[in-house]
Amino acid sequence: LIIEQFLQLHPLKKFQSRLHSIDFREGLVRCVEHYFSLVTRCWSQNPEDRPSFLTIEAELENIQQVWAQSNMEDTA
Repeated sequence: LIIEQFLQLHPLKKFQSRLHSIDFREGLVRCVEHYFSLVTRCWSQNPEDRPSFLTIEAELENIQQVWAQSNMEDTA
């Protein structure tokens, strides 16, 4: 349900027809979870718990790779 609501509000709405794909759904859930974790750490009240810009960049690249991989598996 959360994924469907997310897709309704997000430009990813064009992917809504692919929600039946397990690979696509799992990839989307992993990306949302990783992204939420990263944002939460960025806003930590303790500055020492916040990730460095290098870490943020690496984690965003990882999220992008997970997304790309889930889409490749879905179209294969």
